[in-house]
Amino acid sequence: MAASTHRRRYHPKACLTRRTLLNASLLSGALLFVGCSRSEGPGRSTAGLIAWPADDIWPPEVEQSPSDIREAYKFAVSNYETLQWMPCFCGCMSGGHRNNFDCYVRDIREDGSVALDAMSFG
Repeated sequence: MAASTHRRRYHPKACLTRRTLLNASLLSGALLFVGCSRSEGPGRSTAGLIAWPADDIWPPEVEQSPSDIREAYKFAVSNYETLQWMPCFCGCMSGGHRNNFDCYVRDIREDGSVALDAMSFG
């Protein structure tokens, strides 16, 4: 009998899916860390923390923050589908937060603007 020369085929789509999942997991973990580690608790003032993500307009507090905080807010605003399933373990749930998304976003408004939560500003 001849030796089998069957090789496993490389499937770029499968690798891309795993890589995407890994990247999303790492970024989501970073969001949990950033969102919870710099907080003073929910309920801080959000007056003036209005963003217009479609026009890439962010409040000065976001623009002047370190890059990891800026990226965390921008990621959170556009990734509700991911963050809605991630609880925050820093105690913010006692302040009304249901998930990690709530650590960054108070409200998505009908006019396209987003009211941000000040929780992640240090």
